[in-house]
Amino acid sequence: MKAYRARTVIRSYLKKFYGGPYEHDIRYIFHYCFGIHNSFSDDEVDERVLNRVLDDIGRGLPIQYICGVEEFMGRPFLVFPDVFIPRQETEALVYVAAKKIPKHAEVLEIGTGTGVIGISLLLLRNDIAHIIGVDISPVATVNTFVNARRFGVISRMDVMNSSIFDASEIFSSVSFVVSNPPYLPLSDAYTIDKTVSYEPGSALYGGGEGVEFIHSTLDMMEKIRFRGGFLFEFDDTTKRSLVKHKAFSRYKVEYYRDDFGKERFALIWLL
Repeated sequence: MKAYRARTVIRSYLKKFYGGPYEHDIRYIFHYCFGIHNSFSDDEVDERVLNRVLDDIGRGLPIQYICGVEEFMGRPFLVFPDVFIPRQETEALVYVAAKKIPKHAEVLEIGTGTGVIGISLLLLRNDIAHIIGVDISPVATVNTFVNARRFGVISRMDVMNSSIFDASEIFSSVSFVVSNPPYLPLSDAYTIDKTVSYEPGSALYGGGEGVEFIHSTLDMMEKIRFRGGFLFEFDDTTKRSLVKHKAFSRYKVEYYRDDFGKERFALIWLL
């Protein structure tokens, strides 16, 4: 089938099952599934691949899982099934981290997922000595490892499959922690978009109020007497619950907004 004809079919499926947007998704499908850059062309589309894509759209799978790729800070990162899909908002977290991480620092990333945060930091900052990425999902740790090799930073990055609460000894070797942790309230599971429901709940939901995972991480940091910066993403709708933790009154806290103007990032200096 010609590309321009396949485009019409794909667009109708996207409209039926996703309700939009279309152009961004169509570009992804043609680029990353078919290897075609112009969806209006006379290029031939492999109909076996097309049928698989249409079936996946009908199931409501995220486009990133269908194509196996998400673009982050202008780079195509591989995304494995059942691994949290990076969001555009998190790009701002990387820029904040790139400005705040001390020179030659050892850095810990909690919940590395596809590795976009740690890898992007290593590509932005040649002086970052080393990053340790930790994730409870074995699939995510492999996903990060593969992306780190693709982008040539594996020599400066270690990946560990573990709960951070079972690997607290790591904190003794780092001076800065960065994370896009699970921060949605559990109640959001009942109203969340169908495509998001395919992503791992352990990467989405941070407890009943959405702040419990962050609070537990801060409790551990204080218990082991971690000294350094902790930069993390949070949901602005849960800030009132978030700041109830004693760390927010005990230490210096800086807040930052994402590219859409929402207050989304907090940096706590546990010093």
